[in-house]
Amino acid sequence: MKGLSQDPVSRSFLLLLIIVAVASSGVSAVSNGGFDSAWVADWLRQLSLEIIGALITFIGFDLIAGRRIRRDEERHEMVGLVRQAQLGIPDAIQELRRQGRLAGQNFAKARWDKVSMEGCNLQSINLERASLREAFLEEVALQNANLDYANLENANLRASNLTGASLNWINAPSITLVRANLTDATLQEANLSHANLRWAILHRAHLESARLQNANMHDVNLIEANLQEADLQLARLAKADLRGAYMQECDLQGASLLRADLRGANLTFAILFDATLDHALLDETTILPDGKPWKPAVDMRRFTDPTYRR
Repeated sequence: MKGLSQDPVSRSFLLLLIIVAVASSGVSAVSNGGFDSAWVADWLRQLSLEIIGALITFIGFDLIAGRRIRRDEERHEMVGLVRQAQLGIPDAIQELRRQGRLAGQNFAKARWDKVSMEGCNLQSINLERASLREAFLEEVALQNANLDYANLENANLRASNLTGASLNWINAPSITLVRANLTDATLQEANLSHANLRWAILHRAHLESARLQNANMHDVNLIEANLQEADLQLARLAKADLRGAYMQECDLQGASLLRADLRGANLTFAILFDATLDHALLDETTILPDGKPWKPAVDMRRFTDPTYRR
């Protein structure tokens, strides 16, 4: 980066200050006496003081203006890096990562297919409509990130933190979210078919109308989650914690709920044909598909067996 003192305007400004200093010192010396040796000594003293003052003024001006120029250059460099990163240029992405400047940035519609960003801080980032197919995002911080309409097909977000993230309408078949934290996340109408959500935390998550066919959801935490009208056909929910889950009109045909905890869950109008409920936990706070509370005398085959004679 060029210093301000190398600029022609700055050199002219410095020369003007020196001329003013010389003239000022001369006028001051003349006003104090004649042109003898004492006058010369006084003039040199006045000149040195004026030049020192001029240099101090110039240095101050140089520092202030120089900082402004550096800020402008850094801002332009940042804009350029963001534009390159949005196009998926690896060097730009890694440079922004090195500088810690990915969090909170706007990368809407970015093309980040197969990008590798393990352990990166992407909090509050905007990746709306971005393409992240086969991206490697293990242990990434994505709290409060916006990923609406993003393509996350076959992406790996194992153990990532997506607390409060927005993932509405994402296309994410076969995504890996093992041990991911999606507390309070919104995934309305998300395509999560064949997703691996084992041990994931979806506490209070919004999954209304989400597509979770054939998803692996063993040991998943869905406490107080909203799964209204979600498609969970053939989903594997063994040992899933569904306490207080809102599951009205949920399609659970062929799903496995072996040892799942359904206490307090609302299954009003849910479809349970061919679902496995062996050793599942239900109590009087569980609302069954007919809208009535579960009771020990209820034969659950009336909901799971299409041939059951009522």
